[in-house]
Formats: sequence, structure tokens, C-alpha cells
Amino acid sequence: MTSKQKQYVNPKTVERLFRIGTTRTSPKTILSLDEDSLRKVFETYSEMVDKPKYIADKLAEVIKNSNPDDIISKSEHEEARKILETTDIDTFKEISSIIDTNKDYIKYKSKISDLLDIKYVELIVVIVQQNKLQVLNESVKDVKSRLTKIERDNDDKKYDFDISMYVTPLKEILVKIKVIQKEAKNILTRKNIKNLPLEIGARQNSIEKGIKEKETEINKLLERAKTLLRKM
Repeated sequence: MTSKQKQYVNPKTVERLFRIGTTRTSPKTILSLDEDSLRKVFETYSEMVDKPKYIADKLAEVIKNSNPDDIISKSEHEEARKILETTDIDTFKEISSIIDTNKDYIKYKSKISDLLDIKYVELIVVIVQQNKLQVLNESVKDVKSRLTKIERDNDDKKYDFDISMYVTPLKEILVKIKVIQKEAKNILTRKNIKNLPLEIGARQNSIEKGIKEKETEINKLLERAKTLLRKM
């Protein structure tokens, strides 16, 4: 194992080692690791089982040397964004609860709350856009289902004309839609979001604008598909 590999332990690897939620791994499996890897495993495991507290501590550390009355600096925003990158709604709520109820964070509460609010807006924006894509996905599934039925009926000789003039363009439309759906999903990935502007308003606008464009493209294609289906 190289020194570079020892610097990071994938949480999924740790989960497999400890068999979290199921049966335990033999101690021999864990203790057979070298010292550096074993330390990283236990550090990662600690972070996993107490992630909200771990994140709250990290956020407090980011702003502990700043004046509570100062505005949040760009560097603080950037560090907080990295810390909160993989946070989901449930973890977010737990972090907020810790900040609100634990007196150890009282002098950091205002700034941490502001940083959490930014992440919360991002999470909500993503959820709303995912819901929009899901609605579109249901419409696409309906078109696919109807196309399948048409092809089945054609196999049963229920049509007295060549249906390829409708089926071929329908299939082409569905291929185009699939490409656009993938592009839309990519907009909502962590990889894309972390490269968006730091300012939450600009980030939100970029996400919503991107999804709106893909939504419009898909709806136009769906209308063309439905027109073809009505002619069958």
C-alpha cells in the first residue's frame, strides 16, 4: 500500500469492514491493517457514526478565529462549502439541532447558522428540480409504454398499414430525450454544483436555469411524440 493510499479510507470500505447494520467483521480482518490504515479506518468510522457533530465541529473551527460581528469571508464560505458538500437533508437537520441546543457552539451559532442556511437553500433547490425531472420522467415512461403496446399490437397484426413511419421517429425522439435527461441529471450532481458560483443566489439561478432549459427541450420532444401517437 502506498503512502498516498494510506491518507484516505473510503467510507464504503469502512462500512464493509465493520458490517454496519448487519453482522460484525472478524477483529482479525481489521487488525491485519497497518497502523496508518487502521488509524484512518477508525477516524473515518467515527466521522460516519457521528457525522452531524463532526461537521458542526469543523464549521466552528473554520470561523473560530474570526470576529463574530464580521461578515463571513470568502475563504470561510469556501471552506464551509467543502465541509457541507456531501450533507443531505437529514444530516443537515441534525447539525442544526446540535448548533441550536449545544452551548459549546453559542459563540459560533450566528455564523454557522448563516453557512447552514446557504447549504439548505442549495439542498432545497436540488430537491425541487429533481421533482420536476421526475414528473417529466413519468411522461416519458408513458410514451414508452404506449410505444411498446403499439409494437405488440403490430406483432399481433392489428394494424393494416406500415407503422414504421410513426414508430421510427418515436424511437428517435426517445433517444434524444434520454440524452437530455442525462444532461439534466448532471446539472444536479455534486461534481457540477461544487463548480458553480460561491454566492447562493447565483448558484441557485444557474441550477434552475439549466434545468428549465432541459425541461423545455424534453417537453417539446414529448409534444412531438404525443402528436405521432395520436395519429396511430
